[in-house]
Amino acid sequence: MAAETKVVPISVARARRRIADHFYALQAFEPGKAIEFAPQSPAELREFDRLRADGIIRQQVPGHYWFDLDIHQAAKKRRGRRILPIIAAALLVLVWAWALFYR
Repeated sequence: MAAETKVVPISVARARRRIADHFYALQAFEPGKAIEFAPQSPAELREFDRLRADGIIRQQVPGHYWFDLDIHQAAKKRRGRRILPIIAAALLVLVWAWALFYR
């Protein structure tokens, strides 16, 4: 059976971006700079919980969080390494189709 690819809906990506932008704007990247954060929508709440479970957002004291850039960057690299073979395979199929079409 082929490996399944997880497609991230646009609403999830937007929620993740809004959360990250909030922490970036306030430069809350270490425990001493933890900030209060309350998700503004159900999508943000789900993504916030996911980021906390992944260790990207960490709680300093109840209700105050900080954004761990090292773990965030490592997660981005992992996602990139997973998608690269998929992109390469898609490009090979396109080149093959192009070659067949122009025979």
